[in-house]
Parts: sequence; C-alpha cells; structure tokens
Amino acid sequence: MGLAATQTRFLALTARKSNVEYKGQQINQQRTVLSDKSASLYSEMLTISVPVPPSTGDFTNIYYYYQPQGENRKYKLQDLNKEAGTASLVNLKDDEDTYAATDVTIDTKQGIYSARITVNGESVSVNLNVTEEVDQDAYDQAYTQYVYKQYLYENELEAINAKTAIIQQQDKALELELNRLDTEENELKTEMEALDKVLGDNVEDSYKTFGG
Repeated sequence: MGLAATQTRFLALTARKSNVEYKGQQINQQRTVLSDKSASLYSEMLTISVPVPPSTGDFTNIYYYYQPQGENRKYKLQDLNKEAGTASLVNLKDDEDTYAATDVTIDTKQGIYSARITVNGESVSVNLNVTEEVDQDAYDQAYTQYVYKQYLYENELEAINAKTAIIQQQDKALELELNRLDTEENELKTEMEALDKVLGDNVEDSYKTFGG
C-alpha cells in the first residue's frame, strides 16, 4: 500500500473510531437515563402503602350483662352514664323488659362489675358479667375494603414491575451494543497502530532515499 493510500486509510479509520466513540457516549447517556427511570420506579414502589388486614380485635366490643340466678334471661347494660352511675338493663329478647340500674360500678382494674336494681319493689345489688362480642358486620365491611385495597396494591405493583422489566431489557440491549462498539473500537485501534507504523516506516525510507 502506497503512502497516500495508507494515509487515506488511516484518516478513514480515525473518522470511524471517532464515530464509534460518539455512539458509545450516546449509549452511556441512554443507560444513565434508564438508570434514573429505574430508580424513580423503585422510589415509587416504596411509597405504596401496603394494605393491612383488619383484626377482629379492632371490632370487638365489651358488654356487661346481668343474668338472674337460675334463669335463661339476660339483661344487657345500656345507656351507661358513668358520672351518674346509672344505666338500663335491657332484656336481650324483649326490650320492653327493662331494669333501671343505679349505683353502677365498672372497675376493670379491680374486676368489679355491679349495679343496683329494683326487683319486686326491693332495691338489690347484682353482679354484672362481662363478655366480648365482635361486630361482625363492621368487620366484614372492613375486610371487603381490605380485599379491594389489596387488589389495587397488587395491580400497582405489577405495573411497576412490568415497567422495570422493560427498562432492564432496554438496558441489556444497550449493553450488548456498547460491547460491540468496544470490540469495534479495539479493532480500529489495532489497525490504526499498524498503519501508523507503516506511515512511520515510509517516511523514514523516504528521508533515507532523498537524503542519499
């Protein structure tokens, strides 16, 4: 290859190498943008509120009731006025059967639950039993809301995962292209170094020829 042809080839390779380097810079910039998008999606995922299933304990109410000895009737304590110490003891099966309760004592620390009612014209003190009951309707409603929120949460999470998967695929493609450009740049560099040596040898031979 003559000196002019070698020089032309070297310049062409230089131009190609510059173009490859520019493409590599563009790809690195694209990968940076994808990385920012991925980080943003991750931050978005962290802000999603995870639904928590309701607990029956949150819908459990404490009730006090009076059951006459040897009878199946139960009277539920209602309309409690703690300051006045008054309430009503209402028959669970017949709300017209009601006792007016006074001197009502509800002391959870001491485990004392008592009241005074009038039975057959006589004021007597009775002990109150305590029970816990779950408000099933309220619990079922809360659980339905939880199921709906869980559905929305999973959909949002799937959407973020799908976007993240696309970004990962795009980044993988860019990485492969960058590796290809790196290989091409190394090949160009090797060829340019060889041509540079040829050019140097040609120049040296020319000086020897004309220098006599």
